[in-house]
Amino acid sequence: MSASLLSCMTIRDQLLGTGFYLADASTLDRVHWAVDGRKSILFEEPFDPTAESDLRPAVLTAILVLSDQRFFLTSDASWHGPSEITPRLYDVHASCIGVPPWVNPFHNDFSRLLVHAHALQAKVASHEETLPVGFVRNRSLKFQHGSLLLDEWPVNNEVATAELEKMKGSYRAIPIPAYDFQNNHIHPASYRNELRGALVEIHFTLSHFAFKNKDTLIADIQTLHVLHTPHTVSSIVKPRFAPSFERSSSSARSSFVQGKSDCLFNLFTNTF
Repeated sequence: MSASLLSCMTIRDQLLGTGFYLADASTLDRVHWAVDGRKSILFEEPFDPTAESDLRPAVLTAILVLSDQRFFLTSDASWHGPSEITPRLYDVHASCIGVPPWVNPFHNDFSRLLVHAHALQAKVASHEETLPVGFVRNRSLKFQHGSLLLDEWPVNNEVATAELEKMKGSYRAIPIPAYDFQNNHIHPASYRNELRGALVEIHFTLSHFAFKNKDTLIADIQTLHVLHTPHTVSSIVKPRFAPSFERSSSSARSSFVQGKSDCLFNLFTNTF
């Protein structure tokens, strides 16, 4: 797969051409919420509104930096033992926070992206007085990830290692679909070093749950593409000139993303 050297503006123009770049206001006209079981999913607007077969989850795109704060997008989601929310390792969801990029035009786009994220959240709110949680967080966005053999899966502490042994034979691990700027798959053991603080192009789906006076929006990662190697987010300085990034062609990326559009990931899934 050949790669070309693309400027920030060229990348942005390509994203605008997809119709699902979240910083583009017209994206709001191309998607709609629909009930799917006990949750709502953001779907693409169908060509034929009466044809259920045309419905497919909308895969949105954003350009942002993965913050080094609250970074749990690792092979074990930084699980250190049972808690009320995650009593077992297979309950965890690897997650991360997306913050404004240091480079334009994506830095300026981030404000528009937040406005449109709030608009999507408002469209699916169950009641005006409910508390929206999950996806939009002040000046940031939260994402989560939902195979490799467990024998080969890296974890980062003894508690997770012991728990992993109990899961063998019943569960398999699902790697985060993350790629570096040369389009190589990032190994699970390298998630923290290669993703935390990186400028990324993130593709994701949105789902909504209403429970106990809370509207929870979940942004499930479909793919991550690194555009620039990690910075320490707390010490980012905006450069005078926009850098260029090397990545694979947009057509190849789009076909890959469409193949993932009906998948909602967590790190581990039952094999039965």
